Parts: sequence; structure tokens; C-alpha cells
Amino acid sequence: MVRDDQDVHPTDPTPHRHRAEHVGVEFDETVETCARMLEATPDLHYLAHYSNGVYDFSIDRLGDSGALSPHDRPTLSRAGRQLTAHLQHFDELLREPRTGALIRLVLESSHGTTVCNAMLPSVHLVAFTLEVLQDKASPTYLASDVVDRGLSELVTDLRNRIGLLSQNPGGFESLPSPSWPEGEHPVPRSWHLGGDERFAHAAALREACAEAVRADDLHFAAYCVDGTLVAWADQLDHPLLGPFFTQVAVHARRRFYQQFSRTINRHAASFNRTLNRPLDGTLTRMVFDVELGAIFSLRLGVGVHLVGVTLNQSRESATEIRLAALADRCEELTKD
Repeated sequence: MVRDDQDVHPTDPTPHRHRAEHVGVEFDETVETCARMLEATPDLHYLAHYSNGVYDFSIDRLGDSGALSPHDRPTLSRAGRQLTAHLQHFDELLREPRTGALIRLVLESSHGTTVCNAMLPSVHLVAFTLEVLQDKASPTYLASDVVDRGLSELVTDLRNRIGLLSQNPGGFESLPSPSWPEGEHPVPRSWHLGGDERFAHAAALREACAEAVRADDLHFAAYCVDGTLVAWADQLDHPLLGPFFTQVAVHARRRFYQQFSRTINRHAASFNRTLNRPLDGTLTRMVFDVELGAIFSLRLGVGVHLVGVTLNQSRESATEIRLAALADRCEELTKD
């Protein structure tokens, strides 16, 4: 059972609040903090709080989204609950390379974005922006980026209120670590690369991946087609990355990233089923943000994904930019 704290007209600027029956006054401060965040973020349309996979409350402005109506609240609540289960599943899976807990999951389609952040191992916040808005104050503006950063700040605020430090989801709080100018690394590059020569363009794709990876940010890149690792390259053996490998061997982490890349198409299909109604489109971007960096995936076509990895949380944004450039290069190379 859920109750409405208010039943407002869709055009009313006041956010709509939903609470489950078990939610008492002890949640009031959290509810209002979330409501203020939604009010301050026009591109955020729905925000929900879950404990142990159970829906607690939500704040929304669905009447303003133009994509979904207030009648879709049960759909979003259900999708959010399923996403918390996904996050917990991938948290267990991503423990193998010893890069820490999964603290943030970003899933983007051409029709919207959802972000799921772990405030605690059993407490999650799920946000939906139901339009991919661009070209507002600047041509680089993206609604999903604003919502992503806003949710990370909200989670950090809520953690601070109970005496916990920030986990820095998205690396937004970090000052970027120094980047060596191209060609001026203090030690030579240390490539490992491979692929499947049975595929057309495999050699060219492998070369493109090798040129893209570097010790500064993009540490591993792989081009995958229907579960086959067509081309990959990494800099995981680079001496500058030594401090990232005190708990696990380089070859073990490399093997994990290769296997994860092979299964990325299957993971995307699972998320697509969960988000079919709210995002109404095939996922084009996925981010698995752990305490030690992140894994990124870009969809380049049917069954085709480009996977990138960084181990440096402060370089996540730079890694995504570099991976996007590699995606453009791969598309050029595979044109018929």
C-alpha cells in the first residue's frame, strides 16, 4: 500500500510525493531533502528511495515531463525496484576484480536516462530523466549529466547526515589527477592487445583501441560483436598503474574485463527488458561505477558494443570523452 502526501494537478509546480505505508516520520527529513533536489533540477522527473529492494517513497513531476503521465508511477516504481536488484547483482559480479563496491549505475537511451546510486549497501536512490535534452545554455548541455551529478551530490549529503564519508560517485568531487601530455609519459607505453581475426576490420579496430588506451584514463578498451571480442587493447601493465594492482594480479583483472566485455550484450538486453516502458528505447550507454574507477559501454549497432575501463575515479569524465572519440573512429573503420 502507498499513500499520497498530496494529490496535485499535473501543472502544479509542487512535486508530487508518494509514501509507502511503512514510512514514518523518521523519513520526513530525507523526503524533503529529495523534494528540494527535484525542485532544483528541472530535468529530473522522478526520484525514488528503496530499502532492501522495498519501495519507500518517491517524488516526481510526471505531469511536466511530456513523456510519462502520473498514471505511470507504478511502472516507474516497479522499474526502480528491479534496478536495485540489478545493482546488487552487479555489485557481487564486480567484486571479482577487487575494485570495490558498485556505487552507481547509469543507463541511457535516446529517450531518457536512469541513474541508480547506492547510499548504503541496502539503500538506493533511483532517478529518471525522461527526455534527452540538449542545447540549453550551451551546446554541450545534457539533462542526463545534470541529473547524474545532482543525484551524486544528494547521496553524498544523505550519507554525511548519518556520519558517513562520500564515496564520490561519478568522480564529480575529485580534482582530475595530472595528465601527462601526449608523447611525454615518463615511461613508455605498455600495450597488451588481441582480437578475433575472422572478423572484417579486426586488425584496424585493434590498432584503434591500442591508440586510444593510455595510463592517464582509458586503461582498457574492447570492441565486441554478439559476445565475441573482436578487438581489444589495454595499458594495465603500465608502470604508472602499479598502485592499482596491490590486491590483484594484472592478468586476473585483464581476464575479468575481457569476459565482462563478452557478456555486455546480454547485460544490455536484460536492462532493456526492465526499462522498456519508462525509457522506451534501446540503451545506448551504460556506466558501472565502482569505488576504483568505472566500466563504460557504448552501443554502436545491433549486437555491437564498445567497452572502456578506467581504474582512476578522478578521471572518469576524461575516460568517457576518450571512449566516445574511439567510438567515432570505430564507426568510421566499419563503414561498408
